[in-house]
Amino acid sequence: MGISVAGELGAEAIDRFAASLIGEIPPATRRLSHVAALWDPLDGSLRNLRIGASSPRSEHDAFLLSFSRARAEAIVITGAILRAEPELRYEPGGLGGAFPGLARWRRERAGLEEPPLLAVLTRDESLDLEHPALHGWARPLIFSTPGVASSLRRRAGAGVEIVGSRRAGLPTLLERLAERGLGLVSLEAGPRTTSALYEPPPQIEELLLSIFHSRELPEPARGEPFLSLEELEGRLPPARAPTWVQEPSGRWSFRRLCRL
Repeated sequence: MGISVAGELGAEAIDRFAASLIGEIPPATRRLSHVAALWDPLDGSLRNLRIGASSPRSEHDAFLLSFSRARAEAIVITGAILRAEPELRYEPGGLGGAFPGLARWRRERAGLEEPPLLAVLTRDESLDLEHPALHGWARPLIFSTPGVASSLRRRAGAGVEIVGSRRAGLPTLLERLAERGLGLVSLEAGPRTTSALYEPPPQIEELLLSIFHSRELPEPARGEPFLSLEELEGRLPPARAPTWVQEPSGRWSFRRLCRL
């Protein structure tokens, strides 16, 4: 399966490509969707893939992450992600503008004209408020404790919304987003932040999953343990069989798990 021309394709072709990767996608509704890249060391376990110079690269994984962002009315990340990725940007054309067709797809297929809300969950008052992700296409919102929020407000410029709450965790943030009447929320965070949402009955309604299959992986790319694939599929049934792709970095699979 090639992806080299995916960025130049129109909305219909993007639909077909996404369907070939993870199956037919229903119209976006009010849904909590988690997008994750994991490592399978071929022993039955799964671990989060840490982004960095030593992590394996996949154009298909990059497309899936960009596609998830294009569908969303809100994107939830953590301050740790901003620290780990100092050049991270959110653009209508996907990662680094690599898939400009997604901007048109967002308008024509998702019916979304406004940029998504970028909600950053953090307890770090030293958060870099000049990070490019907070000054790009997406509309930034920082969610933290009252004390940290007050400290950040003293340093923040115009255009960065900062909200403090005594219950400054992911469940409360998701409640606040629901109160704003937002549709699909795309969650980009690792097991430490998201694992509670998979406890039965799971609050996660959809998982877009990229898995790198290899016995070997550099230590810096090895993240926290995640639920096994068997556990995940027991809580979120697969929409269809996975798609397997041989990338220059190795063997990958892509799948969509969802509650019907």
